[in-house]
Amino acid sequence: DDLSFESFSSEIVDENLSKKTAIWRNLWTDNMALAKHARAFIGLGMETARRKAELVSARHKP
Repeated sequence: DDLSFESFSSEIVDENLSKKTAIWRNLWTDNMALAKHARAFIGLGMETARRKAELVSARHKP
């Protein structure tokens, strides 16, 4: 399965597009730092979901 992370910042988006899409503040300025953080956040969420599924599955075994 594919998973993506999408984030916009007026720091890098064209000013006119920022206004049209209501990007009103800079959430980030360093896209590599954001990408690394997003990857770690998604990985943690996926690992948490995997462990939760294992616990639920183990609990329902006879």
